[in-house]
Amino acid sequence: MLVVGFGGGVALEGVPATVASVDVVELEPEVIEANRLLSGLRDADPLADPRVNIAINDARNALKLTRKSYDAIVSQPSHPWTAGASHLFTREFAADVRSHLNDGGVFLQWMNSEFVDEALLRTLAATLLAEFEYVRLYHPWSRVLMFLASDAPLDVELGIARTGRPIIEDVPHFSRMGIYGVEDLLASLAIDEQGMLSFARRAELSTDDNNLMATRSRARADGLTTEDLQTLFEPYDPLLRAGSWVHTQLAGIDYGYLARRLIMTGQTSRGTALAAVIPDFSRQFEVYGLLFEATEQGDQAPEAYANALRANPLNLQARYISVRGHLDALSRGEAPEDIQAIAAQLEGAPAAVIRGLAYEAEADWASLTALDGELAQSAVTDAWYPEVVRLRAAWRVNTTEDRVRLAAEALALIEQILPFATSENLHRMRAMSAVTLGDPDRLVESSAYLASSTNTYLTAEANQGNRLTAEELQETRRNLTLLVDTLGVDLDTADPHRLSTVLETANGLIQYIDDYPLE
Repeated sequence: MLVVGFGGGVALEGVPATVASVDVVELEPEVIEANRLLSGLRDADPLADPRVNIAINDARNALKLTRKSYDAIVSQPSHPWTAGASHLFTREFAADVRSHLNDGGVFLQWMNSEFVDEALLRTLAATLLAEFEYVRLYHPWSRVLMFLASDAPLDVELGIARTGRPIIEDVPHFSRMGIYGVEDLLASLAIDEQGMLSFARRAELSTDDNNLMATRSRARADGLTTEDLQTLFEPYDPLLRAGSWVHTQLAGIDYGYLARRLIMTGQTSRGTALAAVIPDFSRQFEVYGLLFEATEQGDQAPEAYANALRANPLNLQARYISVRGHLDALSRGEAPEDIQAIAAQLEGAPAAVIRGLAYEAEADWASLTALDGELAQSAVTDAWYPEVVRLRAAWRVNTTEDRVRLAAEALALIEQILPFATSENLHRMRAMSAVTLGDPDRLVESSAYLASSTNTYLTAEANQGNRLTAEELQETRRNLTLLVDTLGVDLDTADPHRLSTVLETANGLIQYIDDYPLE
């Protein structure tokens, strides 16, 4: 792999272990020196990665000076309008890249939409299409855009659906990236090859002699917003195209999980458009229910879920979601009769979740342990998966035997789901696991989350004029005190400043509680 632009090294942190070697071309030596200052302060240091070889040079020059070819080339220059970067978006550069790719190799071109307007974005697409037969555009989050280009078909999602690769080769790594399966990639895919041909049609090309990135980019970062992008991409989006390969060739898409992913990333309008073309009526109603809940129309969600179950009584996802707000009451046998009737037809892992909640409430760790095999028959895409992880981690961090092994298992479970289902409870168990495993950095990281979350809670209650009860204050103080006591030992952490900040925040919150006026 070749990476153009070292930056903060974050892209290199995302390179999976299956990549044997990584050449990096960086124009500014000061960038490398700045990254050296972070040595020991990051979970993964790309400068310490033996696979990484760095060359200080201009990328165009570097390619001219080598005959080496790559399976993948990634170009991510910051400030693309500058002289040192704008020439990395021309047709000539795309041709240089193509000549250094192995058969079937791919080129990934980063862009931030705040630096382009619609015309320039279409130009970038057309420029790549002038050199590559297949071009796609992914929109993974906010204003981040990634063009993917190759002379071979880009059957990324179809390949994963067939073989599971590359995700199954390094599940923990891709989980940390928030990639669990096909649905996660579909949530980011904005324009496929078919749509790209239409999107780029008649757009002007950017060349060395007519460098449009240098002359027309939005150097003041006043380009396309996230809302602009969603409107612009909609006509070319295969997810929203009825009868597209997404809906006809990808069997077993979990539309509910896909909708939850879209909602989580602020793409509710895209989720609404998706719901209209879902070929399965039950899953369609399920998605509408999720959208109602996400758009302050929650009163309409129960009827949507009921329609989903009328269309397919075996839709366990819709059945579980429709009772999710009553899980604790169900575990105590105190839910309304209509909710109990719906839940009575749950089976397998979602039914085990309800039993597991009852065991957890009673601290019956032996019974919860016995339930682990049934809970484990769940996929990340299942609506009940966050509760499954929490329950499977709970008995592991509360066991008194084989604590190190089980703490490691709990940590692995928790970290798999944190990118899309973070919570105080998960971070509390993560901190407990870190203590058992002697991992001060993860302990500090989760403690920082807990202190920040508590601060946000107390501030929000104060701003809304809500009075906290003595019981609420006591519980909050007890959790903060435990945090301070745990961190107060002599921790050998890579980031002592962060540790000091967390302790200062937690002690400040304890003082706030002690000074809180009770009526």
